[in-house]
Amino acid sequence: MMGRKIDMKKLFAVVLSLAMILSLASCGGNAETPAASKPEEAAPAPSAPAAPAAPEEAEKTEAYVATEEGLAATYEALKGKDIRVALSNSYIGNSWRAQMVNSFNGYCKWLQEQGIIKEYYSSSCGNDSDAQINEISNMISSGYDLIVIDAASPTALIPICEEAVERGVTIVSFDSMIDDDAFYSVSMDQYQFGYEQGTYIAEALGGKGNLINIRGVEGTTNDIVRTQGINDAIAGTDIKIVAELWGAWDDATTASVLLDSLSSLKGTEVNAIIQAGGENGVFEALEKVGIPLTNVVIGGDSVNGFFGKMVNENLNGIGVGCPPFLSASAVQMGLQIIAGTYEGSGTYRNLALPVIVPSTAADYYDPSLPANFNAAYTDENNTYHLVAAEVVSAK
Repeated sequence: MMGRKIDMKKLFAVVLSLAMILSLASCGGNAETPAASKPEEAAPAPSAPAAPAAPEEAEKTEAYVATEEGLAATYEALKGKDIRVALSNSYIGNSWRAQMVNSFNGYCKWLQEQGIIKEYYSSSCGNDSDAQINEISNMISSGYDLIVIDAASPTALIPICEEAVERGVTIVSFDSMIDDDAFYSVSMDQYQFGYEQGTYIAEALGGKGNLINIRGVEGTTNDIVRTQGINDAIAGTDIKIVAELWGAWDDATTASVLLDSLSSLKGTEVNAIIQAGGENGVFEALEKVGIPLTNVVIGGDSVNGFFGKMVNENLNGIGVGCPPFLSASAVQMGLQIIAGTYEGSGTYRNLALPVIVPSTAADYYDPSLPANFNAAYTDENNTYHLVAAEVVSAK
């Protein structure tokens, strides 16, 4: 079975992250939810910005859209093969990661019930490369055919993954990817994620104002590349980043660091906040210091509570989705590679980037689901057979 290819161009996000590391020396489908009416006097917001051109040296692939018809041959080829699938996750400390693991388990449960795979297993080792290397080594020794990886480090896992491929294991990384285009990867455009946020906020503020950037987990590829997109989007404007914080893409951590920052910035007007995965923490901090939501433009992820604020409280902002179902998509891609039905000539599969603004928030908002639920919970055809209530994070 095949786990790597050679002579392929670097995928877009990886090219950007490598460039940044050298220069420094370095979270969908349309959920079927009931529509909610928007307030009649909601403030108008600019439409989602256009995509920036990719660097000339990077090859950007078209977004992949799976269909049940296209997957049928894969599933048929794998029945009776006793395929065993494992997820090696690193950091688990936020609701996105918990929902991602639930998405992996939900899709694999369906695959097992259909007789397409024999067994599945997931493990989260923390943001520790050595621990993840050890976990992957155990998965190899245990005989798993497919290992999908959300990596603690873009480079530290390369040797163990090379060993896995040599032993016939298919490797697919996703989200925080392995920084080597010899391995298969699935993600969405992380640079574009940040660029969409930054461009929307620059337009909403008329090109001037004070911005707080609440970043994710330090050292991760996603954080590095998204930040580059944000910085490029506001370059040449009079928007000033007055604070850069580490929120770990988590509500509680985001609330804590933002409260501290707002206290230290007393007397400085804050016009916009960018983060992803800690939206409800932002709302909590702003409420505690008495800053109305309508006074701040917010860039975030595709989180249910965020869209509820857009629908019900006139919040102006942009939600860009990094879908938790990336884990399920990595499984799907790996099964296609094993079955010989993989579509594409390269090692990178690009997924569509959900972009939600106030005018479209009601299409995603579901008041029956938790505020930290990632509304882009499956692909447009729900080829992962996920149920929203079953992938909700308990965090």
